[in-house]
Amino acid sequence: MSARRGGRSRSGSQRSKPSAAPKSAGGAPARAGRAALAEGRPAPGFALTDVADRQVRLEDFRGRDVVVYFYPRDNTPGCTKEACGFRDLWAELQRAGVAVVGISPDGAESHARFAAQHRLPFPLLSDPDRKVMTQWGAWGEKTMYGRKTMGVIRSTVWVGPDGVVRRHWPRVADAARHPAEVLEAIRSQRAGEAASYGDFSPSGKENLGPNPPHAKESCHRGRAARGVRVAPPVSGSGQRARAPAGRPAGRASARSRARSGPGPAPAPRRPRSR
Repeated sequence: MSARRGGRSRSGSQRSKPSAAPKSAGGAPARAGRAALAEGRPAPGFALTDVADRQVRLEDFRGRDVVVYFYPRDNTPGCTKEACGFRDLWAELQRAGVAVVGISPDGAESHARFAAQHRLPFPLLSDPDRKVMTQWGAWGEKTMYGRKTMGVIRSTVWVGPDGVVRRHWPRVADAARHPAEVLEAIRSQRAGEAASYGDFSPSGKENLGPNPPHAKESCHRGRAARGVRVAPPVSGSGQRARAPAGRPAGRASARSRARSGPGPAPAPRRPRSR
């Protein structure tokens, strides 16, 4: 009885042991990348080699926007259209201060031929073990020709200057039009941020506050036109400006004599001779 109870206890403990999570071909859980990559959160770092066997890190693009796009294979129709789309928009992307990086499982030699054949101005990085793709949600289950298989998921991530994910395209449907879509998204978000931080009135004119500089000048001219005497404005040196030339001189001289006090007595008149 004790042996049976012991066997049952051992079998029960084996049944209660949780099963391991399914792993992808890259060795990591299939959904770990999608859980780690989310808009508004810091992007996972990477360190991959380019065609010249130089190591390229995500931190190298700190301080500027960078578009990281993942594609299945060099010189395939969809991947070629996508790469050439980013190439054709390269001048506009450079004016906007946006960098582009392409990542696939292909080796350095394949990347070098692909870049030279289509004159690609941006770096292509190799991820042969698909670890970075798994972290970034670009490796997993997908459907090809009606069949589910594990492979590279065509996707794109826009990372901001602060290293935070601004936009994630988890599955790109149209590879040819996608580069223009990415550039338009960057422009739209920047325009929205500029409008939210701008200091403009609803009418479209610059907001100068309740008392703009020309308000006192227009008020001064209006009072002068109604015949109200207005003190001349103070110049930059702190002295009063001269009175306008059109003011009557007699009135001013009379007032000045009144302020200076009574003058000398007039001379007595001589009697006229008869």
